[in-house]
Amino acid sequence: MLVLTLVLSTSIVFTACTPNIGGPSPEEIAAQKEAEEKKAARAPFVGVWEAKSISDPSQGDIPESVYPTAVESMKSIYGYDFADDGTGNFIRFGAQKPFTWSVDANGKLTITLAGNAGSYTATVDSSGQMTIEGSDGSKAVLKQITKTSGDYSSLKYKPF
Repeated sequence: MLVLTLVLSTSIVFTACTPNIGGPSPEEIAAQKEAEEKKAARAPFVGVWEAKSISDPSQGDIPESVYPTAVESMKSIYGYDFADDGTGNFIRFGAQKPFTWSVDANGKLTITLAGNAGSYTATVDSSGQMTIEGSDGSKAVLKQITKTSGDYSSLKYKPF
């Protein structure tokens, strides 16, 4: 009986003093929380956005009234596809360029195109329109087509 009591009390002491084996560390918990917060901040931007109007100092302007004609003549769209992992695809009338993106604490979106293709900042206004402004002076106003990245099913012309 004494041996059984000693074994039980020793195992209780070791169990109480043993760290959380197999469970996440405080650092892992903090990293997961940060990842979840980033994902929540990105959520309103995720999906496919198509231009309503485009202004480009080197290429000229395509106002909202002319954009549908431009799409028809080029058989493609001008838009952005934002994935929830912070990557995306810029679609410029058939040409595609990958990018990474992030959202700051104020809800301002920063897009960095692959290579040396420039960077853009964006905001979404209360009506749900996104305005993207480039470091090259370009500007586009976009509307969200779908909240699912890669879902081009509702577009007449696919970006590939």
